[in-house]
Amino acid sequence: MKLICLGDSQTFSLGLHRPDKWTTLLGQNLGSEWEVINAGINGDTTSGMLARVRYDVIEKKPDIVMVMGGGNDFIAGSDIGCVKANTMAIVQQCLAAGLKVILASELLLYPQLISDTYKKVADFEGVNSQLKNIALWYPDFCACWSGIDYVDLQNLYLEETGGSTDFSADGMHPNKAGAEIIAKILTKVFKVL
Repeated sequence: MKLICLGDSQTFSLGLHRPDKWTTLLGQNLGSEWEVINAGINGDTTSGMLARVRYDVIEKKPDIVMVMGGGNDFIAGSDIGCVKANTMAIVQQCLAAGLKVILASELLLYPQLISDTYKKVADFEGVNSQLKNIALWYPDFCACWSGIDYVDLQNLYLEETGGSTDFSADGMHPNKAGAEIIAKILTKVFKVL
């Protein structure tokens, strides 16, 4: 079973070495019959993901694609409608290619840990608000088509961590312990597919 995880730096696991990335850990947890490919790019937006979905996903002929993005769109000031439109297009292209699609919500940020320099770039409380809003839209969107499932990673992760900042490297990306929790959550999801 080939799984491609399409996303941004939360998928890429910015700051972690390959053995510590959640995609690597997920592959180990699922076993040798699974191939898990990390198609996360640091700083990517849903527009960027849409631009590369054919090459990075469809042409590699996976069985399943997990799509997780939107945070960078909101950091850059994009409207939620743009994120919805891009997400719809990504999902539709994958479904048209016969792929099973898992749509996952991105993790919330910890503004108190984000550097003062980076805080000048965006209102990170506002980014969190938008991440929550898009997560509320995902289940309704997923219910419209067969072949697509939703994973509320945002809330499952909060439940596992208790909202503790101990699992964040910099306020935006999970550290090694956070990556282990993501892998644990997603292992349960993919073992029942």
